[in-house]
Amino acid sequence: MHFTISYLFLQPVAFCNHTKIAKKVFLHLPKKTINETGKKTKNLQLSLRIYGTLTLLIFGTLSIAFIFKIPDFNPGGKLNWLIWDDVFGHVAPMLIIIYLVWGVYYFVAAQNPAKYLLFLNFSMWANLFHGLLMIPMAFNESMYHSKFLTDIPFILAVSIAIYVWRPVESKAVN
Repeated sequence: MHFTISYLFLQPVAFCNHTKIAKKVFLHLPKKTINETGKKTKNLQLSLRIYGTLTLLIFGTLSIAFIFKIPDFNPGGKLNWLIWDDVFGHVAPMLIIIYLVWGVYYFVAAQNPAKYLLFLNFSMWANLFHGLLMIPMAFNESMYHSKFLTDIPFILAVSIAIYVWRPVESKAVN
């Protein structure tokens, strides 16, 4: 918010070349604010792109397993640790599609995180609670113990990254 307001005031100042006024406009901003915001944004953009890539790779693989009915992804198969239950069932394709779309939108949000703050907040909270819900389930079922090394850290990592590096919500100026 401060940067936007300062920028609006700076335009006429720069045009008129009044450097004293420009200094006064920026005096209320700590010098690190703009640089730290830029670094936070770059970190968020990178994490969203990495997470989007991994999401598309994982769920793209699972969609291939569903389409071609690859038995190694079903319970007892050597690749079952990549999926929650049965890749041939009706739940798997629905979740695969949701996560594929979600993965694409991580790339969209990475282009301009401030513009997609609502999506980022939703992603942060949805993944946080999904991960927290999985913890007791993974403790209770031995077939889900592998989720402590796969799904749980994967979805909690994106929640943490968004929380730490998300843009600050600006308030509308009337």
